[in-house]
Formats: sequence, C-alpha cells, structure tokens
Amino acid sequence: MPHIPTPIVHENRVFLWEDKGTVTCVEVGSGKVIWRERVSGPTFGSPVCSNGRIFSIDKNGKATVIEAADELKVLAENDLDETCYSTPAISGGTMFVRTYTRLLAIR
Repeated sequence: MPHIPTPIVHENRVFLWEDKGTVTCVEVGSGKVIWRERVSGPTFGSPVCSNGRIFSIDKNGKATVIEAADELKVLAENDLDETCYSTPAISGGTMFVRTYTRLLAIR
C-alpha cells in the first residue's frame, strides 16, 4: 500500500501508485493483482484520473501518464525540469501543477 499517494478507482480496478514509483493494478472485490510495474521515481503527490488516463508527477518533476487498463501502457512521459511534491488538479480541460517555484497550467 502507498504511504502518501491516494489509490485511484477506475471502473472495476484499483490503481495503487506507491511512494517509490511502482504501480499495482488490482481487481475490485477479489483483490487479485492484475499487474505490478515500476513506472516512475519516488512520488510524494497523489495521481489523478481523467478520461481513462492516470497522471502522476514524481518528486524530480517527471510527469507520467498511463492508461487505466488491465495492461500497463505508458502513454506519455514529460520532464517538468523542477522538483514537485504536489498532486495535480484538473479543471475544464486544464491540468494545474504546483512545482517548487512555479504554478503550471497544461492543456
């Protein structure tokens, strides 16, 4: 179980984005592990989910997007070039991210 990041429930799956960057996909109800893979570095914020995609930013500022699915599919990785300990927020098609010195709005 993650210590800091909050689990994400999407359809019939729970996605546990652990503090050290490992993601576990678990079946709701049975608790059966579908997959478990290292996806990112150490993470202090929680992931967020939008349109079947899970977004997380590790402490080094690497933003990772995975598909909320029964197989790991990394859709994108982007470096924000700055330390980030926050949880992204999504509103009106824009993601807001607070890094160490900036507030970013990403469409």
